Amino acid sequence: MPDIDAILAGWSRDAAAYRADRLAAGRAALDIPYGDSGRQRLDLLLPDSGLVDRLALFIHGGWWQMGDRRDVSHFARGLNGQGFAVALASYDLCPAVSLAAIIAQLRRACLFLRQRYRKPLLIVGHSAGGHLTAAMAATDWAALGGPKAVVRAGFAISGGFDLAPLLTTSMNADWKLDAEGAHALSPIHWRKPQDVSFACAVGALESREFRRQSRDFAAAWSVLCTEIPDTNHFTVLEPLTDPGSATISEMKRLCEAVGFDRDAS
Repeated sequence: MPDIDAILAGWSRDAAAYRADRLAAGRAALDIPYGDSGRQRLDLLLPDSGLVDRLALFIHGGWWQMGDRRDVSHFARGLNGQGFAVALASYDLCPAVSLAAIIAQLRRACLFLRQRYRKPLLIVGHSAGGHLTAAMAATDWAALGGPKAVVRAGFAISGGFDLAPLLTTSMNADWKLDAEGAHALSPIHWRKPQDVSFACAVGALESREFRRQSRDFAAAWSVLCTEIPDTNHFTVLEPLTDPGSATISEMKRLCEAVGFDRDAS
């Protein structure tokens, strides 16, 4: 996309401005450690109420190789406007760590948030974060020593759910995936838990492969997949800045479908 540099520069500007706004209002806690490494950090952006009544975790994209929570702070605005506290997570990147290690780190972040705030999670992620969103939704939390209701709803945006087509790309030099590993780490092959409400979305102007991945994943999990008109792989996130957008309304519907507010303990 010829305008990608301008889009990403706009993200950085808008993210910094929104963090500053939340800080000035006393509605932000930044650089919260959830693991041992320097990148295992969370920012928590609170709604105007200042309360953690409903809790979401946003996971950034970047092909598991780049990106940071501070690039995407402004995408908490829509959920903040609907009364959600939004945690944004950074995580270690390939090739310094494996993709399996990244999944383990995000699981640690989810358990940290569940135990600290005693609230179930809505997980939202974009691109590589969409893959990680599905991985969190499909996790057996009891097997990890956590409560059953860690993740109760998920919304994956433009995710990569089947890693097999990526094996022959140059980026696999960093991921170091083989066919067995790609299959094992592809959520399209995982079973969707019955107690998690899930949906996915993709931009109508995205590549044929991104749209196929979302459609096939939605079919495999028997969940809704929405193509957002007139949006590409990056502008597809713009509705997250608007509390009144259809995308934010869908996230609220997912939470309500599973009695989200009754799961705090």
